[in-house]
Amino acid sequence: MRVLGKSVLTLAALALLASPALAQFGPPRQGGPTGILMLLQDKNVQKELNLEEEDLAKIPDAVMAALAKTLKPEQMKRLKQLQLQRQGNGAFTDAKVQKALKFTSEQKEQVDTILKDVAKEIREIFQSGGGGDRQEAFKKMAELNKETTKKIQDVLTSAQKKQWKTMIGEPFKFEQFRFGGGRPRPRREQQ
Repeated sequence: MRVLGKSVLTLAALALLASPALAQFGPPRQGGPTGILMLLQDKNVQKELNLEEEDLAKIPDAVMAALAKTLKPEQMKRLKQLQLQRQGNGAFTDAKVQKALKFTSEQKEQVDTILKDVAKEIREIFQSGGGGDRQEAFKKMAELNKETTKKIQDVLTSAQKKQWKTMIGEPFKFEQFRFGGGRPRPRREQQ
């Protein structure tokens, strides 16, 4: 039973890690990996499966290990780059990223402050409803993201900037997230 639990946990972790990349292919199929990962994010499911925090903390590493057995090395490298790109500025809070970039404690504090400030501004945008104009709210968010990226880049040394560019690789254009249903579906012809 313990082996089955670990297998389910590994599959779920794989789906969780891959979900940002898989999200661009539209809604998950019933029972697909993203469906399992979404289940594992539910606190009630975690309780039902008797998952502890240490189990949940192991999922990302288990997923990456499973993917490393399946993907070619260059695919695995690119997947990691895409994962960092998808995380955006939030990637700078990841301990592994901070270690790879050799962050000082001062840099960690500066980035943390920048991200806390931007989170506050984002809450204000959403609480004000963006002035009732969704497009305007998204425009503000995009501008805020650009400003945040610049502020974080200003904290990095030139060597860290170079390392970061290597870590994220060539820019990838992710499909825009759409509220309420993912990709547009083709219309059915009237019969």
